[in-house]
Amino acid sequence: MPVLYMTASAKYTYFPTETPTYQGHHYSGSFVSSVAQESKLNPRLIAKSKAEFIDIITSPNLPDPKQMHIVVPTNKRCGQTIS
Repeated sequence: MPVLYMTASAKYTYFPTETPTYQGHHYSGSFVSSVAQESKLNPRLIAKSKAEFIDIITSPNLPDPKQMHIVVPTNKRCGQTIS
């Protein structure tokens, strides 16, 4: 987890706040966010320290993504959906 923390925090502090970001598990209808929005709204990026970040990521109370039952099988098929 320390490597994940270093990667996430480095990426979000390196880029300008208006830089667009594209989430893999965002179901509100908007697929584009920004570094500024994610830095304010994403609990994993709001973490004040490496320990807090690891706590959030490893928490047993962290819910699965809302459409995980759809996303995981689609990812296993390399993004191809079956209608």
